[in-house]
Amino acid sequence: MAKILVIEDDQSLLNNLVLALNAHQVLVAKTASEGLEKIKSEKPDLILLDLILPDADGVEVIKKIKADNESKNIPVIVLTNLTDEEKLKAAESSGCSQCFIKADWSIDDLVKKIETYL
Repeated sequence: MAKILVIEDDQSLLNNLVLALNAHQVLVAKTASEGLEKIKSEKPDLILLDLILPDADGVEVIKKIKADNESKNIPVIVLTNLTDEEKLKAAESSGCSQCFIKADWSIDDLVKKIETYL
């Protein structure tokens, strides 16, 4: 069973992800600062990250994750409503493994992609 950290402030999406990922241990953070703390304390195997969080920009969070020797190798999958190509390219160049536009995927597609990283 893998440990997956979901950093997302949308409660309904969080609920759906927790249900869909029930074969794994799912950790939840609703803010960037809470997520960064859980990365240090829980050492997840994979991170699902929203780019728009109440306390930080997701690209900056990716940079912090990838700058830390303890977390730099953890795959980060971005979940976002943004379709701004520059923002998505910034996320990718900062080290995220993949970007998913929330409107363009199903939970089943995401779960399948997560399994390829674990």
